[in-house]
Amino acid sequence: MYGTWEDFQADNHRVIAWCLHEIYYQNLKATDDVFDVLRVKFTGGKTATGGYEYIHNLRTTYGDQIDEPTYNVHLHKLRTDAVKRKVLDSYIVQLSRLVYKPSSSISDIAELGSEIETYLKGTADGNRRGFLAMSEVNLLHDEAVKDRSNAGGSFCSTGFQWLDEFLTDGYAAGKVTIAAGRPGMGKSAFVVNSMIRLANKFKNPTGSALFALEMDTVSTLDRMNAIETDIPLKKLIKDRRELTPEELELERSAKRRRAKKNIYICDDVRKSLADVKRELRAVKERYGIKVCFIDLFMKLQKPQGSGGRSTADQYTEMLNEAQRIARELQIHLVLVVQIGRKAEARTDKRPQISDLKDSGAYEEIADNILLFYRDAYYLQKALGNAELKVDIMEIIIGKQRQGETGTLLAKYTGHTTKIGRAREEDIRIFKEQMESLKGEANKNIKRDKSRDKSRPAMGDGNPVLKSKNRGREHE
Repeated sequence: MYGTWEDFQADNHRVIAWCLHEIYYQNLKATDDVFDVLRVKFTGGKTATGGYEYIHNLRTTYGDQIDEPTYNVHLHKLRTDAVKRKVLDSYIVQLSRLVYKPSSSISDIAELGSEIETYLKGTADGNRRGFLAMSEVNLLHDEAVKDRSNAGGSFCSTGFQWLDEFLTDGYAAGKVTIAAGRPGMGKSAFVVNSMIRLANKFKNPTGSALFALEMDTVSTLDRMNAIETDIPLKKLIKDRRELTPEELELERSAKRRRAKKNIYICDDVRKSLADVKRELRAVKERYGIKVCFIDLFMKLQKPQGSGGRSTADQYTEMLNEAQRIARELQIHLVLVVQIGRKAEARTDKRPQISDLKDSGAYEEIADNILLFYRDAYYLQKALGNAELKVDIMEIIIGKQRQGETGTLLAKYTGHTTKIGRAREEDIRIFKEQMESLKGEANKNIKRDKSRDKSRPAMGDGNPVLKSKNRGREHE
């Protein structure tokens, strides 16, 4: 059984729960007379406080026999009501006094808020922390299904239709996505593109927030301008004198449109997860955001008092707290993570979940893991930034808790960092140019090797080196 009558704070709730308890376990009929007898028995002959009308309504609703599902459902509801009453009678009064007290500080209010949160975690949130009977699970599921139906389903878009088609939950509330890759693979570009697309959705635009710990706010805005105007990022930043009047107007128009969108950015690198939670709660209550991106997650301040612990333990604690924040605030968290260098040593440099530092912790809490890879990035480095007609980004679904894994291809426009659907023609052109570039890279490698073979060995064919070596022999 999920709980007992002793769990209740309010006297009248304790009476009701005890009566229900006795009726169920003694297999009694739930008549008004039986309730009267039981209530007097519980209070030792004194008049019980409240609850009679509610009990009478229960009896008329469910008949004379209370079964286990009915008992569990209403016990669950009464416990929830008891916790709400405790918050109202105790903490709200204290909070009101603090607010009106001239000498109180914001820290005093925040401290009481933390105390309320701790209480709720141990009691009200205990509605879901203890064992639930299947009757209660069914009730919770019915409520969730009802919410899905009203909202058109629990699925929340990522902004990319072709990615949505593959994902089961998308950016569903209360869940966590890990977006990971090596530098230059397009992780931050994915975040900015996703925020723009969510805000621009024709039906049900989705508000989002970004903790930009890798780029400042101005740099993020430059990327947004490049994505929405198709003006090269370099031109917007470095070569602004070359912008035409038409391009300047495009940039101004994009900024005006975006000013009305539900997008919020914070680039304070001193944030901890406690700060993230507090500010997310406020921005959700005020603006109704549904998705939060943290780029990069590893740059958040470490938890206080964790100085003596290993890095792995610190990240595990942070990831578990991130999961709790997502569930408590019912916000989808997208944590951007940079993976280690060991992928660079492999012939196939595509990232794997095992490349994530402390990958066990990431895999445990993540509902989705998206790994980003651009094959052209490595070829461009080898060939001195060779120009590409088309660049393709691979989005590897390394984990999907409620669905399949696989790889999706997206079109990546490097000079604007824009990400879009990869058409068949884009993929064909990309494959052809990659074959050509790989052939050119292989020729360069062979040429370098032949040059190395033709060079005289150190100290043999080079008179300068010989003379230097002779000098060292006498030192």
